[in-house]
Amino acid sequence: MYHQNPLERDASGGLVLGQLFPLDQVSVRGLDAARADIGAWVSTLNAKFKARQAANPTATLTAQERRQMAEVDDLKDQIKKAMAKRQAEDDEARGAPDPGAPNADAYYSQLAARRAGLDVGGHGSTIHRPRGRKFGELFPSATSWQGWKSSHQFMRTIALGHSDDRLEIQGATFQGGDSSGGYAIPGPILARWSDMALEDEIVRSRGISWPIPEGAREISVPSWAIGDRSDGSVGGLSIQWETEDPPADADLQIAKTQMVTLHPRRGAIYVECSNELLEDAPQFEQQLDMIMSRALSYGLDRAFLFTGDGASSPLAVINSPALISVARDTSGVIIWDDLASMFSRLSPASFRGAIWVTHVSCLPSLMKVSVPVGTAGSIAPQALNERAPGVYTLFGLPCLFTEKSQPLGTLGDLMLCDFSQYYIGLKSDMRIDKSVHLGFRRNKTTFRIQTRIDGSPVLSAPETPPNSADTVSPFIVLAA
Repeated sequence: MYHQNPLERDASGGLVLGQLFPLDQVSVRGLDAARADIGAWVSTLNAKFKARQAANPTATLTAQERRQMAEVDDLKDQIKKAMAKRQAEDDEARGAPDPGAPNADAYYSQLAARRAGLDVGGHGSTIHRPRGRKFGELFPSATSWQGWKSSHQFMRTIALGHSDDRLEIQGATFQGGDSSGGYAIPGPILARWSDMALEDEIVRSRGISWPIPEGAREISVPSWAIGDRSDGSVGGLSIQWETEDPPADADLQIAKTQMVTLHPRRGAIYVECSNELLEDAPQFEQQLDMIMSRALSYGLDRAFLFTGDGASSPLAVINSPALISVARDTSGVIIWDDLASMFSRLSPASFRGAIWVTHVSCLPSLMKVSVPVGTAGSIAPQALNERAPGVYTLFGLPCLFTEKSQPLGTLGDLMLCDFSQYYIGLKSDMRIDKSVHLGFRRNKTTFRIQTRIDGSPVLSAPETPPNSADTVSPFIVLAA
């Protein structure tokens, strides 16, 4: 699914569909960006026409402008239909029955067995995650628009500071202090922002999300403690062969369970803009809408992957006690032995679900990976393969190049992760607020968006499999 804007400019300045991005392959984010571009183009054309009319009241649109306007109208219809189709597909995916998918309890029981190396049928092919990544799936009751017709209308009212009875004020607007007040964002708008961000996210789009109920300060998710299997048991349980004499009560096994507790951490995004931009820029509220969503996506991935400390923010994978750090063979590069060492420490249960996450600066090093052959030189087995434009695999697993990772030669430049072993807790409330006080002397207005979310790896330590001296984990990182 392409996230980019599918529109391009032709030689005369008109809007046309790009050749690389057919509408049926463009994400909701890309379609929304195209719609904003059309609005900006129409506003610019209207401004030019009004300027000509001011100089010449009998002025009319040129033939070229009329042709371009007709083409843009056609583009608007195509994008509107594509948006409706994508929405219908999303609704169908949310509501379609899945007779082959077990319920959540069955899923996690099978997942625990799979992580212990037990056959659950088709090597895990029958395991389905419970539905619940998109906002509407996590919070099906959050459907009220509170009288708003669109997110753009809501954002414009906030941006321009208009008084409106539809604004639900939660506490006082912030004045640069620690107030957590603001305007409650209606559920459908929040769903759109959250799902647009989800398209670009690495962790949340692959992790397991849990809704934190309204009024609750945390949620505790149970799981099996199957990390230490050196004695051949799974979660403290193993098969016992019985004779005619029943086992003694002291010999009865007790299952080992653990709890993953998620507390909603408050995160905020601030954006400052000039008051002239607020008043005069066409479609500014749409741009603010989109940049908020992108900032949310970027910030959550950074917290889940690298910066989260587990105290005031989510616990990042890089700080997980279950993380295995593999020593780098040669400083400043990535070689074949590094890849092989990392893959050998990946939990076998994660072979199908793991992905490589690496920084874009690592691409040249990965493309030169080779295997030394004695004194005869080396062979290049093409560890990194391009399956489609911009779509790569490494050792057969998906490989994501992103600027969210750490640069080449530092801890975190290459990670191998199974994000089904990362839990995310999300609250349904999000607030937006503005302040003219922070930048009053500079003629600036500051916006703040607040969300409450938490994340944590499931395992509290690497796994100890039977018949092996090396631990394994769903989270592997290459050391600096």
